[in-house]
Amino acid sequence: MIQGTVKVPADYFRKMMDRDYSDWRSALPREFYQNSIDARAKNIWVTFDDASKKIIIKDDGSGMTLDIIQNKLLVLGGSFKEDGAVGAFGKAKELLYFSWSFWSIQTKNFYVEGHGPNYTIRETSKKIKGTISTIVVEHDSWNTLQAVFCHIARMMNTKTKIYVDGIQHRCNDHLGRLIKSFSFGDLYLNKSIEDSYMHVAISGIWMHNNYLGTDCGKFVLNLSKSSVECLTSNRDDLKWQYKNEIQTFIRQLMINEFSATKPKDCQIRAKIDGIGKVCIKPEFISTIINRDQTIAAMRSNFEDYMNKMGKDLQILKERLANEKVLNEERWSFIGYQPDFKLSYNKKQTGVVKRFMKKKKALILAKIWTEVIKQVLLDNSDGYMEFTAGFTFDSETAAEIEETNDGHSFYLNPNLIGKHSDWGKKWMSKRFLLVEELKDKAIHEIAHLKWSDHNEKFVMEMHKIRAKTSPNYKIYSKISKMK
Repeated sequence: MIQGTVKVPADYFRKMMDRDYSDWRSALPREFYQNSIDARAKNIWVTFDDASKKIIIKDDGSGMTLDIIQNKLLVLGGSFKEDGAVGAFGKAKELLYFSWSFWSIQTKNFYVEGHGPNYTIRETSKKIKGTISTIVVEHDSWNTLQAVFCHIARMMNTKTKIYVDGIQHRCNDHLGRLIKSFSFGDLYLNKSIEDSYMHVAISGIWMHNNYLGTDCGKFVLNLSKSSVECLTSNRDDLKWQYKNEIQTFIRQLMINEFSATKPKDCQIRAKIDGIGKVCIKPEFISTIINRDQTIAAMRSNFEDYMNKMGKDLQILKERLANEKVLNEERWSFIGYQPDFKLSYNKKQTGVVKRFMKKKKALILAKIWTEVIKQVLLDNSDGYMEFTAGFTFDSETAAEIEETNDGHSFYLNPNLIGKHSDWGKKWMSKRFLLVEELKDKAIHEIAHLKWSDHNEKFVMEMHKIRAKTSPNYKIYSKISKMK
């Protein structure tokens, strides 16, 4: 039997340095600063020696014991981070020390000298406070590293003071206002600073930047969860589940900066109970083979329809007879049978209540429902249910909502014809009204297949619109509803 240990070539970590990090030059000072801050250092001093190509990083933190040095620091994947510390992956040591031809660590009364992955430890007679790390950087990037260390120091929004070659560098930028809270952190915006990136930090310690491509201010995402939970092992990016939320926000930002960055009031969802959801059941004659089957199927379908209609009428009669129920339903309006939903904030309660008492609210609810139903009939080949509704969000013309209760299509009555001269006269401009509502319905129905506003989404909208064109007479009848 032959036993052994996996050997690591001396230049292994140097090669992996470029592959593991999107930019190791920025990650190097970040990891040194963060280690010192985690060690509760009040001061960090960085010195560059051009002659020897040495970078010396000194702090007045808690330092390291021999056990931590041997069994945590010098073990791949090991970590000695305490609760509340930013790190804990145990990967940064590969970049900080093992990647260089010479490195050393002085802490308490121990001195560690290393060459790549090889090292020696000896005890010294003089005990020091904190930690002194030295690395020899024989790399083409030497001339730019000093500027990078200064730049990253100014990104650290902490109480720890950072000095580079005797000059203190501090973060003087204000976070700005809180514009969005995610499940994993809070997003701030400072409009007074032009910036094309979103800065990701933990407890003020900068981790990485995400490119936004828009100079609408400086965004800072301050993570509330640990780096192990939120970040990739090199801490250059968010894990996919969190990154997806960020990318969704960024897409909203690109479409409408004001809508994406403006905090929305808490929306109230109210439901008017009617006879149920609107049901879409497309014709199935294409599946019938012969005339007898066709007649039988049509008769069966007609009988089912009449039975359901009878039940619906009975429910309606009972509801109309029960005046107590009608009085208790604050938002209901007589004459509209299906369920209906409302989305508004608390400040809009009075406005919504007054609008729902008007006759045009009932007419608009009927037309909006029939338009959605017809667009779905023109394009659907299967059974579907939905609920129509109104939204009073000033930034939303129409939207689709998917919940456990099914799909709901919301229309904003206040934004109809917003960019047209007929907007306030839509009661007398029914044909134009239906055309606009049809466009909104097509847009939202396309979202059933594609959530993003990409090329596939646009193509889906074209397909849906093409199928609605032959039925212009039906839409004309819908416009005449009373």
